[in-house]
Amino acid sequence: MFERVHFGDGVSIVAFGVMEDSRCADRVLCFRDDRLVIDTVLTSPDGEREAPFAIGTSHRVRGGIVTLAGTTTPASRAGAIQLGKYRFQFVYTPDRRP
Repeated sequence: MFERVHFGDGVSIVAFGVMEDSRCADRVLCFRDDRLVIDTVLTSPDGEREAPFAIGTSHRVRGGIVTLAGTTTPASRAGAIQLGKYRFQFVYTPDRRP
């Protein structure tokens, strides 16, 4: 969170907020959506734009695709998680070049 990750090809991302974290800490007693949605600034050769990501979603940029693969931050039983404690796993897949 709040750190720029550079993928190469002029593509980078900064996560800056959590829009929704309704993940369940206890899977047995979970009766709500199990989602994590974050807000980011996605930079590519085309410029910068705000791009929300849910786990497993992708955004196309010039040169490839950026996907939020997951998080290593477990869901909390005690309420909100401090933003600085979130860790995310992004994957950049460059377009194939002839």
